[in-house]
Amino acid sequence: MIWGHVLRRGALARVVRARRRALVATALGAVLCMAVAACSGTGGGTGAAASSTGDTSAGTAPSADSASPVSSALTDPSSSGTDAGSDPAAAAVAAAKDMVAKYYGAPTVWHGPQTSPPPKPDQRIAIISANQATLGTAIVAQDMEAGAKLLGWKTTVFDGKGNPSDQLQAVESAVNSHYDGIVLDIVDTRVIQEGVKAAQAARIPMITLGDLVNDPPSIPDVSHDWALAGQLAAYYMIAHSPDGAANVLVLADLEFPAVKDGEYKGIMSVLQDKAKCPNCKFTVKQFQSANIATQPAALTVAAIQSDPTINWVWCYDACMQQVSTGVTASGVKTIAHGFGMNGNPPNLELIKAKDKFQTALVANPYPFGSWATLDNLNRMLNGEPLFDWSKGLPVRIIDTNNIDSVPAVNFKTGWNGELPFEQNFKKLWGVK
Repeated sequence: MIWGHVLRRGALARVVRARRRALVATALGAVLCMAVAACSGTGGGTGAAASSTGDTSAGTAPSADSASPVSSALTDPSSSGTDAGSDPAAAAVAAAKDMVAKYYGAPTVWHGPQTSPPPKPDQRIAIISANQATLGTAIVAQDMEAGAKLLGWKTTVFDGKGNPSDQLQAVESAVNSHYDGIVLDIVDTRVIQEGVKAAQAARIPMITLGDLVNDPPSIPDVSHDWALAGQLAAYYMIAHSPDGAANVLVLADLEFPAVKDGEYKGIMSVLQDKAKCPNCKFTVKQFQSANIATQPAALTVAAIQSDPTINWVWCYDACMQQVSTGVTASGVKTIAHGFGMNGNPPNLELIKAKDKFQTALVANPYPFGSWATLDNLNRMLNGEPLFDWSKGLPVRIIDTNNIDSVPAVNFKTGWNGELPFEQNFKKLWGVK
């Protein structure tokens, strides 16, 4: 027992001596570091500063002269300069970069149907547009007209003017005129219930594009993953903000179900989640499409003057086009950049210029989605099962780095998914 006690005391003494040696070494190291720092003068920063974030300055998109379409900042978690395993912000940035990288390239695989019934002949189709003054819905209506012509159908576009009463009146007019089918172009069925019931009573097939919560749920919808698109916008902002500190002005037009139940829901699910974005801040300002020509830009200028640390402004493309113009015209100085949704032609041009307010967007294939909606309407008219397009319609992140890889036709039509959807549908429908 005594011998064991002596052994334990000896071991303890060795531990104490080892700790003293470690303390002395640490102190000497500190002195040496101080000496090196003093000698360096103004010739450079400390090692910590030199190895900090690999992102660009606050709110900026990747530089246009990157060596590859997907820059290292998008793919290398170590570019944050900190240990992602122990730093929540670094982990969030690394995860965000991984998500961005997955949707940065052009889609390459057709996930649509392999067969379709022949077009039902001589159909009259009413296309109810939420608001023809909003470019996204106008593109949808235009592409539906083109696709319907190939099917041998006659179409009429009704302008809902961003007003539920006008949208309801349009549906009732289509019912009273005995159209064979009704397509709702990003029109919320929940606010035009009388028209929906009238169409059902008249047994007129109704289908929607971009209406994620239909009432009743039996009305089919054709959509890409709108919520994912909103999430990708948030991940991009996190990935391209120092330490993931995205300070976002969210311009929300909640009259559109695709925004309210999709894009807005998606972006907020990330910005509000402290695990996904511990350093995020956001301000939400609402507007309506009837005021799109002036209100979003005015809200943006006021917000960035009030908070100069805002480094991102988000809204759908028709809104962002007005914001970009308004911010530039105001002359306000800001670190903020615009992030849009949809991939409309004017917004692709803004990004291609590489020196405008809008520097990025998440593109969704309006032309492709329009023809997919017609394909399902044709299935309804033929009494056949519908195709589930929820995973068949692609999205893509486009910014100043990869804009030059986008085919030229998209700058005329809007982003079309970069897949041969027209040829595929013509083959499915048996038309030339």
